[in-house]
Amino acid sequence: VEEGHLALTAHFLVRGKLKVSKVEGNVYMKPPSWIGDKCLFVDTLRTNTVSAVIPTETLVVHKSNFQAICGDFPAMQAVFDSFRETIVKDGWAMLRCPVCGDLGHSEEACP
Repeated sequence: VEEGHLALTAHFLVRGKLKVSKVEGNVYMKPPSWIGDKCLFVDTLRTNTVSAVIPTETLVVHKSNFQAICGDFPAMQAVFDSFRETIVKDGWAMLRCPVCGDLGHSEEACP
């Protein structure tokens, strides 16, 4: 995943280790964590370059598949639209870990 590229997939880390290259320093991610969830809800570019530092497996969710499922299930589309509106209105706070405020992991997996 390269900074500045159009984000079309979310990656859920199954095993391995990822390095997120940030201006303020590198961050390392282990399972259970994820990158790219923002792109499932809004059009966005990758904000960081991410690379595997050991053999790594991710579960990939393509934005197009996510949209197709929403199209097949109107109830899911309604939930998606509501969630997306909240993100657009309130920002990314609801996608952040409540402990550290960072993206890509849950409160239970906070480093």
